[in-house]
Amino acid sequence: MFPDSPIAQKFSCKRTKTTHILTQALAPHWDNKVTDMCKEENFAVMIDESNDKGDNKKLNILVRVYNTTLQKIATHFVGIPTCNIGTSDSIFRCLDKVFSSKRKEEYNSFLDFTDTEPMKMLKHCGTRWLSLERCVKRLLQQWPALKSYFQSLPESEKPCRIMRCAEFLVNDEMWLYFAFLDFNLPVLNDFNVMFQAGESIVGFLHTEMVRLLRKLMARFVSTKVITSQQDITKVDFKSAENQHDERIAIGWTAREFLSDHEELSPVVVNRFFSSVRQFYCTTVSTMIAKFPFKDKVLQTIAYLNPETKQNMSPEDVASLSDRFLSLSPDQKSQLEDQASDYILSPKSNLPSYDKENTTMN
Repeated sequence: MFPDSPIAQKFSCKRTKTTHILTQALAPHWDNKVTDMCKEENFAVMIDESNDKGDNKKLNILVRVYNTTLQKIATHFVGIPTCNIGTSDSIFRCLDKVFSSKRKEEYNSFLDFTDTEPMKMLKHCGTRWLSLERCVKRLLQQWPALKSYFQSLPESEKPCRIMRCAEFLVNDEMWLYFAFLDFNLPVLNDFNVMFQAGESIVGFLHTEMVRLLRKLMARFVSTKVITSQQDITKVDFKSAENQHDERIAIGWTAREFLSDHEELSPVVVNRFFSSVRQFYCTTVSTMIAKFPFKDKVLQTIAYLNPETKQNMSPEDVASLSDRFLSLSPDQKSQLEDQASDYILSPKSNLPSYDKENTTMN
C-alpha cells in the first residue's frame, strides 16, 4: 500500500479502524454522491433478488444515472435490503425503505441546524384514532426541522404531495390548527382510554359522558348559559350570543403564538377562530346525537358510582331489575333494602376507587 510514500508505508489499519473508515466515512460520502446524482439527473432503478435457500433473501438495488464527473451513464450501488417475499408490494416496500433512509440521513442535518431533538416520526393509523394525539404532538415538536427540510428541496423534487407539505409547513395558520388539536385531543382521548380498561366501570359511563360534554361546552359557551339548564343537552350552544368572543379556549400555545405574531392578517385570525367554533359545535352536536345521554339504564346504573349514588332511590334500582331479571316480590324487597343500605352508607365505608388505574382497592 502506498509504495511511493515512505510515510504512508508506515500506515497500519486493523479491523476496527477499517470498519469505521468504510462505514462512517467512505460509505456516507459515496451514498451522498449517488443521491445527489439522482436528484440532478433522471435515473433508472435495477433490482435483482437472490435465490439463496437461507432464511433471509436479499434484494440488490442499483441505479443507472448520468455521472457528470465521468461524463457518461454509470451504474451505482444503492442498497441490499432483506426481501423474503417476491411480490410487487414487498419489493416496493424495500425500495421505499432504502430511498427513505437516504432522505432520513439528509433530514438529520436539518435537525441539527434547527436545534430540534431527534425523535422518530410517527404515522397515524386510521383505525386507531387514539394515535392521532401522539402524531400531532410529534409533528409540532419536529415542525422547525420539517419546515426547513421541505423548503430546501428544489422545485424539481416537489411533486403535488410534497409541494402541499411544503406549503402547509410554511403556513402559520396551519400551525395554529395543529396547536389547537394538541390542546383538545387529550380531553377526548382520556375519556376513550378510561372505558378501554379491563375493569367494569359501566356505572361511571353516564357521569363521565356528562362531564366530557360540560368540559367541551365550557370552552366556547358562557358559564351562565350552561348552568341555567338542568339538562345539559338542552343548552343552546349554537347561538353566537351564548358563545365566548375572544375568550374562546384555543390553548395557551396557540394563544401565545397569536400574541407573538401580530403581523398575521385579520382574515387569517378570523378564519382560524371561525374554524375553532365550528369544531366545538360539530363535536358537541355529534356527542349529543350519538351518546346515550337519555338511556334510562345508564342513568339508573350510575348508582354504582359512589359519587352519584345519592341521586338514585332504592325504587329506581329495583325497577332496573325488571329489565334484566324476573324477581319475586320478596326478592325485589330484599334488593331495595340492599340498595338502600348501599346508598345511605358513607363513602368511607366503601372500597376506594382509583380513577387512574380503574380498579377498586
